[in-house]
Amino acid sequence: MKLTRSAALLVGVLTLAPLVYIVYFTTYLIPKLMSATAAGGIAPDEFNRTFQAVFRIHLVAILLVFLLVAFYIVYLFRTDRVQGDVPRESSGHASLLVSLHVAK
Repeated sequence: MKLTRSAALLVGVLTLAPLVYIVYFTTYLIPKLMSATAAGGIAPDEFNRTFQAVFRIHLVAILLVFLLVAFYIVYLFRTDRVQGDVPRESSGHASLLVSLHVAK
């Protein structure tokens, strides 16, 4: 399995997207949501809209991570780069360990 340059670029951008979201979430969204309890914080309606948006974005980010792990496992088995370096049984064990780590 060989990725074209554009497909590899897309996979790279999708791989970086959860990391960018984590930075955005911790630097902007957490302080905004935490200010709801402070005097003069965001209004309850705005808090509800923000919370619902964050919840949906979280679900999309989690789904994206699961899909990327599945893609990388399939790519691991279909690529010819790994075949000479690591036996298929070892790559199967590695993919099982990765999937178990993501699931916990």
